Amino acid sequence: MKDVPRILVLGSTGHPPDVEQFDWSSIPAGLNVVDFEIVIVNLSSLETARQDRSNSPRPDRAEIGVPVEDLPSRRSFARQMSADRAELVFVGRPLSLYGTGFGGPQAVRDWLPAVPEFCFEDGSTIAVKDERFGPYLETVESTQFCMRNSRETLSVGEPPKDVLALELGGDHIYYYCTPIAVNRADEMVAAAVHWSLGTFELHDARRGHYVWLPGPTTISPVDGINLLLKSVFGVGRLPPPPEWAPDFQTPAAQRITSEVAELEGRIHEIDEELGRRRESLQTAREMTGLLYLQGDDLEVVVRQALRDLGATVDPPVEVRRKREDGRLRDPSGRPAVLEIKGRTGDLKLSDVNQLLQWRDEADGLGKSHKGILVCNLQCETHPGERKRVFPDNAKSRAQALGLCLITTGQIFAALVALQNGTFDSPAFWDAIFAAAGPVPLPDLHGDVAG
Repeated sequence: MKDVPRILVLGSTGHPPDVEQFDWSSIPAGLNVVDFEIVIVNLSSLETARQDRSNSPRPDRAEIGVPVEDLPSRRSFARQMSADRAELVFVGRPLSLYGTGFGGPQAVRDWLPAVPEFCFEDGSTIAVKDERFGPYLETVESTQFCMRNSRETLSVGEPPKDVLALELGGDHIYYYCTPIAVNRADEMVAAAVHWSLGTFELHDARRGHYVWLPGPTTISPVDGINLLLKSVFGVGRLPPPPEWAPDFQTPAAQRITSEVAELEGRIHEIDEELGRRRESLQTAREMTGLLYLQGDDLEVVVRQALRDLGATVDPPVEVRRKREDGRLRDPSGRPAVLEIKGRTGDLKLSDVNQLLQWRDEADGLGKSHKGILVCNLQCETHPGERKRVFPDNAKSRAQALGLCLITTGQIFAALVALQNGTFDSPAFWDAIFAAAGPVPLPDLHGDVAG
């Protein structure tokens, strides 16, 4: 049977029952971290407690600290870190601990043989380098520190370096860092610190490593530790079932499997129908372009709208591409030539004269064509605020020549009537082919041009 590692969490409770766990106020005297293969030190919970208590008028360091005299010894941490297959993980910002009966602050990093330089600055961009910690780091949206000096050799002589010299024996410490996550400046916000303790006689007398991670920001410190336990160390995660396992299911599992399959099939059908509806919605929404588009985009939408209203519409052939904007035959077969204009201002007399040229050219082929000028005028103005769009000179010219002036608002109103089942196709097309000047059809607001 596979050995189950013993796991210890210092600094919080609320973790899976097979994990030994103590909050900062209840660590038993004489706790030896060497008895555990995995030790997680939750500094985020301590930082949260310190922030909560610092809101008091005169926060007392002893009140916001921990019983340092009850913490695991430096010897215990030193030997745990150098044990085979040992994992030591710190979560949160490096802190100094205070406690009654202790002469001064004890920095958490004093427990460690070698530490990189911690720089306390806020950051928000995190790039994961070690995917093993990816799920946990997704809960970290901002950081309060980074780590530098990723490689160095230290001579033993002053704390914290003499911790291992005294406990394990050695005269120099070499360490290097491998990034777990970095910020935008490529500085480490999470790292594994690898160290080795050497002597003059033996280069690597002891070696080990530890991990330092930022605290979670989108979930609580306790939930963050639980996610770390599950995603990195497999606590609470079931092993994958063998291939034959699906052959042995309880009646409840079989019933639920069938229900899930049925629901998944319905979801697939709904997804397909939703895709079709979205395409239809996109097409329907394109008609709103009648009220704000210009140029080629407007021409495409106008031609499609006239098709929807029953006409047969042909775009201009290559030889006429820079001339007329298309030709149509209404449901009765009457031919017409189109000129489509989108302007931020009013209709111009030259627009009417241009349509006249296209109509005369079309009539030269031996068949009389109606000239239809489709206008989206004052197109950057709200349709309800557009004023008189046909100047007297352009309107008079169109009346004299028998040309039809119709706005895209009138075409949009016709589409609304069509989709509401109130569209009178013969009346609509008769009005267009009989018009000389503005066509007497209702616009968006029910007003009839005259």
